[in-house]
Amino acid sequence: MSKKQFFTISLSAEHINSVAFKRTVLRYPITIVGIFVLLISAFISSSHNASLSGEWSRIIGFAPHHLFDGELYRIASSMIVTRGSYYFWISFFMFAGCVGVAEDLFGTKKVILIFLAAHLFALLITSVLIASPLHSFGLWRGSLLYAAHDVGPSAGYYGCLGSVLFFSRQKGCRYLIYMVWILLAARLSYSWVVVPDQGRVISGDLAHILAFGIGMLLGRYFTVQRLSSSICSTVELLSSKEKGC
Repeated sequence: MSKKQFFTISLSAEHINSVAFKRTVLRYPITIVGIFVLLISAFISSSHNASLSGEWSRIIGFAPHHLFDGELYRIASSMIVTRGSYYFWISFFMFAGCVGVAEDLFGTKKVILIFLAAHLFALLITSVLIASPLHSFGLWRGSLLYAAHDVGPSAGYYGCLGSVLFFSRQKGCRYLIYMVWILLAARLSYSWVVVPDQGRVISGDLAHILAFGIGMLLGRYFTVQRLSSSICSTVELLSSKEKGC
């Protein structure tokens, strides 16, 4: 092989890699940005190899009482860090997998809607309909839940998981939905009875099961939307054929 041929092949390979990279970035922008945000926040807070410190959790974590105190910025700030150590890596790969598949299936705009809706409504339902009433009744678990600081993007990616599983036509997804429901319900039951980590685990498990349900509702909406679009396309095609005849 001559030097000219070698450089031509090298340049062609670089061009192909460059095109593939651009396509990946354009296809999964939210997934890629989210991954970088998680990595940067983990290294800044040193939670990639150790548990998130109590100070960090108090500064940017969300607890139901913050909603009533007017500290609404915590709804967003709590998404960018995790509980740290092995929880960081679990969240990292779950985020990459669930959000990535959802972005590939629904597109960037819809995956933003799913992620934010699942995160926001899971926190609102937990705060307004569960933690606050239980705390007002003077129940111990309710008071713990009301004050427990939680962090992480898990509600968002569980919402994406619910949407993907409901929207997918694969037969196995129906059984996966049942399995996820059973797993999440078992985890919530355990944390509610045992109450580990001063109520923070209850907060997370509640958010997960709520977000998964919200994601499934959005998946149902997108399924109906797809069917309506398909029906409209079929009607238009038949109409055009009739006009042609």
